[in-house]
Amino acid sequence: MTTTKKKSYRETVLPEDLRNITGHQSTSRKLDTREHTKYLKGHLGSSHRFGIPIHPHRRCDSTDVKEETDTKIKYHKSYYVDQAGSGVIALRDVGEFPTFLVKQRRIPEAWTFRKACHDNLVSLLDFYTESNSIFLAYEYIHLAISLDCLAGIVDMSEADIATVCRKILNSLVYIHSELRISHGSIDCSNILLNEKGEVKLANIGDSMIHEIALSDWKEDIAAIGFIVICMNNNTSLISGAALEDTTLSRSALKFVGNTKEKTAKELLDDEFLCLANPGGSWSLKRHYFDVLPLSIRFGKRARERS
Repeated sequence: MTTTKKKSYRETVLPEDLRNITGHQSTSRKLDTREHTKYLKGHLGSSHRFGIPIHPHRRCDSTDVKEETDTKIKYHKSYYVDQAGSGVIALRDVGEFPTFLVKQRRIPEAWTFRKACHDNLVSLLDFYTESNSIFLAYEYIHLAISLDCLAGIVDMSEADIATVCRKILNSLVYIHSELRISHGSIDCSNILLNEKGEVKLANIGDSMIHEIALSDWKEDIAAIGFIVICMNNNTSLISGAALEDTTLSRSALKFVGNTKEKTAKELLDDEFLCLANPGGSWSLKRHYFDVLPLSIRFGKRARERS
């Protein structure tokens, strides 16, 4: 019975008045596959969603799947922002459009790429090359604020300073023990704060490119001592030199002295860090929102490459 119904449905002929309700001869016709593709390209090829060009998919059979899968994944660039240095917000052309911060550098003669992921590090997740440039794809931290913006505007307590130091030391333990390199550029401009109060050390990809040797780890640690002084007195950040008449407590000054001798792991047990927020760095959120209106700047829109 089912077969009979389907057959009668296919052979049904509509009356003339239903086939042409307007009373005019219909001029519509079916498009074959080639004409349909041409129509889509003409009408959909220039459409955009969130600034990303959308191109109609070509028909493909099973032999095309491998070719499409092996194609280099593309990043669709959006706006330039300052996230511990200039970079461009980019959406990766995969499911759900994950967001990255892409920074352009010159291709080094030799370097070893490693994914670098840690709670207190701006994670380095991918890279690609184009012409004479290498593009480092970091996690994107929305509306990130560098520590030098805070140090110049808000008054940070020693508990706040200890909280920042503990988080940076955590990232250095990972860099020194897991990545087996040194960061080489620990300063307030490379330390970021987000809306959750999380502290993250930026630009680990530059350390890989420049092959900062693990033997330089003492410079990383000593830089934390200078950061303590800068957060306590922002004029030190401007002058680039520590002040003699500091208001730091005895335990803080002892910590600064220890940064010239001890490793990151050893410093995590320092008496000064007992002042740090025991539940994380959420206590820094108030400082983030104090300076947010003064710190965010978006640059020009990035141009897509064909």
